[in-house]
This record gives sequence, structure tokens and C-alpha cells, in this order.
Amino acid sequence: MNNLYKILYKLLGWWRLKTKKNFGLIEEEIAGCPGILLGASIPHEVLQKSGQWDLYLPEIEYQRFAWGDNMNCTKYSEYNVWETLLKRKYTEIWDFADRFGGKMAGNTHEGNSMSWTFQSDVNNGFLSWLMWREESTSWDDYYKPIPQNLKDLALENKKYLKYEMAWVRPSIEDMKEALKYSPLWVAIYAYGPKVNGVYQRIVGFQPNHCVMIYGWDDDGNWKVFDHYLGGEYRLLAPDYIVGYAANIFIEKIN
Repeated sequence: MNNLYKILYKLLGWWRLKTKKNFGLIEEEIAGCPGILLGASIPHEVLQKSGQWDLYLPEIEYQRFAWGDNMNCTKYSEYNVWETLLKRKYTEIWDFADRFGGKMAGNTHEGNSMSWTFQSDVNNGFLSWLMWREESTSWDDYYKPIPQNLKDLALENKKYLKYEMAWVRPSIEDMKEALKYSPLWVAIYAYGPKVNGVYQRIVGFQPNHCVMIYGWDDDGNWKVFDHYLGGEYRLLAPDYIVGYAANIFIEKIN
């Protein structure tokens, strides 16, 4: 049965490459280059020496709706890292408006890139979920124009937080070290075959989905918070291919 799964996944991967469909993630050349920073300059503070963030996960997030997929995985996963960090650093519950962030970043039916998604926060600011809710009835409704007063408020909100993104080399050693500073915002292929509850590495597939890695289990499997299925927690094999990985650093402005 596992061989059949591999054959089916290879056929699916061939079709995805032929159609150039990215399922929420647009690849970029700079990703995976350590030392490249976006956003404000913030001290890089070790917050979790263990690299485990289980106690600080965000509220359950939904991405798929009855009308289809909004291709907003880059923003959902990025804001999940923000919310986890703020809960850890300040014992505060934040819930950012993913829909607003996706619209302002210019999402298309192919999704978006990680760096452009983050750069949009730098340029345009952010909103609370209460200001621009997730409810929608179609793609056009989800990405309908945002009133100017809310755009102005998002820019005003930049006075409360400063934030920085830093690429991490996507190796096991570097990712475990980086997890001491923040959960990881990563791009993966969704998903390889599952064996004993763990998704296995499969070669030849391009990353097409963004999630948050928040630690690893006793067997070294990566622990994943995947908003795509309403906050389902997944495990990826230690050698699962991570296309891109990034730390995010956040600091409140007094």
C-alpha cells in the first residue's frame, strides 16, 4: 500500500509541476538564505531553551471555506507565529486579521511568497480579527476592497509593535537552534504519505504550503500547527523536506 501511495503522490506532483499550481505558496529565490532580514531591528532573545512552544499555541484558525480555498496559508501561518510569540513574551492573547493581511499582501489564486507577505505587514500594518472578520461567501467576497478607514487604522497600529523576519537554513540542526527564539514559519509540501501517524519525506516535490513548526517530539518528528485543517496538529518525519524556514521576532513598543 505504501508503494501505491508513493506512485500516486509522484503522479500528483508531476501534474502540479505541469500546471504550475502552487496551492498557496509562491516560491522565491532568496528564501533559505540565513542572515537576510526584513522589518525592524529587534534583539534576538532566547525565549524557549527547550525549543518547545506547546503551551503558547494560538486559537484554532480556519482557512478552507465551503466555497473553496482562499490561498492565504502564508498569512495564516505567519500570524500564528506572531500570536504564539506574543502569548509567550507578554502573556497576552492577540488574534490578527488574516483576511486583511492577505488582501493587503496582494494574494492571488496562486497564493503569495513568504517575504512579500511579511513585507506587507511592514508597509501596511495590521488589524485585529474583530475589525475584519474571516466570514465570507466567495473568493471575491473574501478579497473585496477594504475601507480606507481600516487601512488607516492598520497603519496607526504599527506604533504598538515592531517585527522582524530572519531566514533560517532549513537543516535539522539549524531549525532546532532557531526554535529557541521563536516558532518557525516554514514552507513544506502538503503532504507526503503517512506512516504510523507521521508524514514521511518524499523526494521531488516543491513546497506548496506554509505552516508553523513549534517543536519536535521524542522521536525527533517536527510538530506542526496547520491552520489549514482548523488547527489540526501534525507530525512530520525528521528528514521531511522543508523548503524555507524563518524566525520572526516581535517587540511591543512602549
